[in-house]
Amino acid sequence: MAEGRLRSRLSAYAALVLLACAAGYVVAVGVELWHQAQDWAISHRELDFPSYYLAAHRLLQGQDIYSGLRTEARLRLGMEGYFIDSAVGPPAFAMVLAWLVLLPYPVAWGVWQALSLVALACSIWLIVRELRLTLYKQEWVTLGCALVLFPPLAFHLVYAHTELFLLLTLTLAWLCLRRHRTILAGLLLGLAAATRLYPVLFILFLLQRRAWKALAAAAGAAVGISALAGLACDPGAYLRYGAIQREVIPNLYGLQGNASLWGMVFKVASLRSRVPGASLVPIVLGFLASLGIVAATFLLVRRAQAAAPASQGTDVYMLDRGFALYTVACLLASPLAWVYYQVLLYLPFLVLLARLKERPCRRCLWAIGVAAIAALSPFATLLWRDPPTTIKWLQALFPTVTPAATLVALALLPSRTVSGADTRAESDLTAGAP
Repeated sequence: MAEGRLRSRLSAYAALVLLACAAGYVVAVGVELWHQAQDWAISHRELDFPSYYLAAHRLLQGQDIYSGLRTEARLRLGMEGYFIDSAVGPPAFAMVLAWLVLLPYPVAWGVWQALSLVALACSIWLIVRELRLTLYKQEWVTLGCALVLFPPLAFHLVYAHTELFLLLTLTLAWLCLRRHRTILAGLLLGLAAATRLYPVLFILFLLQRRAWKALAAAAGAAVGISALAGLACDPGAYLRYGAIQREVIPNLYGLQGNASLWGMVFKVASLRSRVPGASLVPIVLGFLASLGIVAATFLLVRRAQAAAPASQGTDVYMLDRGFALYTVACLLASPLAWVYYQVLLYLPFLVLLARLKERPCRRCLWAIGVAAIAALSPFATLLWRDPPTTIKWLQALFPTVTPAATLVALALLPSRTVSGADTRAESDLTAGAP
């Protein structure tokens, strides 16, 4: 009994230390965002967000969104030396952000950050609620601190990016699939594919599940939104966007922040830059690596579906696992997947947590541990400001390990018989319970 009290006390102390670390981390990120708000004309010169705002302005004025953003930044925002001259997304992306022009730039940035946090909170709440995750008080504290301390979240807020909105979109699509609202799920996935492109991989997931209504709705939404955006910009906008991508994107593959498999291949290839044809070899290897991860994900989902018994609760289990696998595959297969894209991993992480609470798996826990350690690698740059070249190279590869190890953990999830909780959950979904 004394040993049990000691263990409980140590667990409480650990939770308090973790809570203090999370609070300090939140304060540090908050201070950085406060400085950005006070000195945005200088601090935002290397952020993507001004390009969203300026592209929206040019779109509504009938001007080309794939040129002239640097001049626009200087004239409209007084921002000298802005580094982006072209809209960074397809025309559909600029179209859905047109509402930004209704606000002055500093207000638009503040609203964007606030809405990003709302999207995160809604996503986490919906996932936890839908999975019926039950934890002890100290476990809830640990989970909350882990979600806050996840480094991609801080990167996302500092760079004012879009993926927390995409997380909410994918969460709602997953929720709709669970509740058999397949057409709405397809519309949401079509919106994600039209605006951010790399979620188009979910079309394969719908095809694999034979969710024909969702597949038709996704394809129709993606084509319809893209066509509407083409008319809003002009029919040649997609051609200009493609030309910009062919010119600019290959120069970004090997940058340190690119955490996709393409990025890892280019970083490794940079060590052998003297090899003849080195510029072509990484592209071929990157393509094969991306194709391989898509094929592996497809086979994992297919094998699990073939091995699972035909029952309602198991179908919910396989839907969760398959959707989580494809979420991770999107990050690994995309030619560009910056570290802040990894906020999408909140959904796979919570699915893993819920399933491992039901049936622990040591191999899954090892894989999750590797993912967590790799995710913490950005903190090493704060402790070791000028590491040797080899360490820098390894640090550049660690971000790719996070989604890769998460994919392994999902692949290792054990199959299991249907529990009473699964049966009740499926009954609620079939009945359309809120």
